[in-house]
This record gives sequence, C-alpha cells and structure tokens, in this order.
Amino acid sequence: MKALFLSLLSLLIIPQFFENNPQNSAFFHENEGYLTLEVKEDSTYKVTGLSDLTLNEYRIYHEYDDNVIVSEIADNIFSSVDHNIVLLISNGITNFTSGAFSNNITQINYTGSEAEWISHNILTSIPVYYYQCDEGFINYWNTNIRPTAEFDVCSIGKDGFMTLKAMYDALGAKDKTYVDAYKDKADTKIGETMNYLSKYFEDNKENSNGANSFLSQDVTLGLIVSIAIFGMTTISIFYLLKKRNIIS
Repeated sequence: MKALFLSLLSLLIIPQFFENNPQNSAFFHENEGYLTLEVKEDSTYKVTGLSDLTLNEYRIYHEYDDNVIVSEIADNIFSSVDHNIVLLISNGITNFTSGAFSNNITQINYTGSEAEWISHNILTSIPVYYYQCDEGFINYWNTNIRPTAEFDVCSIGKDGFMTLKAMYDALGAKDKTYVDAYKDKADTKIGETMNYLSKYFEDNKENSNGANSFLSQDVTLGLIVSIAIFGMTTISIFYLLKKRNIIS
C-alpha cells in the first residue's frame, strides 16, 4: 500500500517538477530495476546488491524519476557477476570505496571530471573514462559549453567543437535521444544547439576554404603577369641590342 501511494505521489510531483525545471530533468533517470537498494537514515539510498546478474553494463545514477536518491555504493556488489562488465557511476554519488569494484569490471564510465574522480581517492587499476554517457555529456555541456544562459556557445572554437562532436558521436542511441531532449541553462535543447554548431563551423570551414582558393587564384594570376612582363622586357632588351649591332 505504501509503495502504491509513493507511485501515485510521484506521478503527481515529477511531471510538475519537470515542467517548472526543464534544465534539471536529465538528471532523473528511469530506474531499470536491477539495483537492490536500502534506504538510509537521511532518506537517501545505498546500493547493496544486484537483482539481475546477466547484464553486460550496469549504471548507478545519483537521481531517479521515482524520488530515489542514491548516495552510497556498498562493497563487493559486483563480485557475484561471473562475466566481464562495464560500470557507470554518477558523479553525484560520493560514498563508495575501492572495495565496490571487483576484477570482472573492465571499464568505469564516470559522469564527472577527472578532478572529481581523484577527489574520491579510489585505488583501482580499472581504466576510468570521464564525462561519459548521457549524464556525463550533459555535465560536460553545463561546465564547458553553456555554463550560463548568456554564454556564447560559438566561442568554444573549432577545436572545442571537434572535441564536443567526438563525445556526441560516441553516445549510444538511447543516450543521444536523452541528451538531445535536454534543455540547458538557456532553456534550449542540446540537440538543436548541436545542429546549429555543426552548421556554424561547417560554414566557417567552407568560407575559409573559399578565401584560400581566392587567394591562390590571385597569387597565380600575379605570377603569370610577372612572368609575362619579365618575358616582354627581356625580348625588348635583346631587340635593342641587336638593332645597335651590339649582338648579332
């Protein structure tokens, strides 16, 4: 009965929250149901185990759309999985240790920065990748691309855009759909801004190539004229020398 009440309550609260706070909606993820959770005294949750041991990837986000806030990961929760897996950890989760990672984890996708990860003092030989997947891309966007509503996204430059595009192209289909629909601090969808930036930097590239082509034509024409003048001058000198019998 309590679970039913909470479900009905979330149906009333969450849509209203999304409507009033569109820029925050991407940090609420659908609960896939494979995490075993234990409520803590502060009403946040601790991941204590897995209900499905067959997956190749496990994601532990900080916030879910059923009012679940995860703040802690217990040790050894992946030791029961008998195959290699990839693990995503939200940068919003602050309470976990090296004991949470077993040898079958081949890659950790962290949604925050390298500095944030280092702050946890985790000792592990598992490769860690930063600003990963949907939440990671959005964190990178909010930090480096549109930190404020007034920030000029074009000021990131061509190199900055190429880094961003590589991250965007690496997103899976589901993550990209999630990212595209996210409204940033300017209340603009990331997908729309990515399309704009692609056209902006592509147009600048074409204009740059056009300018280089025009410059090359000018240089070529100048060389032709210079050669022609030099040739005519040489012929005139030889003609005068021959006319005065200086040369035969």
